[in-house]
Amino acid sequence: MHIFRKIFKTKTQRDIRVLAPLVQKINALDEQYKSLSDSELQAKTDEFRQRLANGETVDSLMCEAFATVKNACRRLLGVAVDVCGHDIKW
Repeated sequence: MHIFRKIFKTKTQRDIRVLAPLVQKINALDEQYKSLSDSELQAKTDEFRQRLANGETVDSLMCEAFATVKNACRRLLGVAVDVCGHDIKW
């Protein structure tokens, strides 16, 4: 059994090999999105909706969407947000 694992790797290793290029793409897009203003970053949501309505697939937008969320989360870090009357620190 050990020889098969060396040849075929574990499921986790196979998953990482598939996902690593996606993570690299997300990180590259995130670097580009750092230069966007807050309103430009927010406009990405409408852009994605329009592109989906025009026939693009969720898979084709996935890396851009993750990069947008990653960037928005970084910008919100440390910000207090009112959630149902409770200040929640992001």
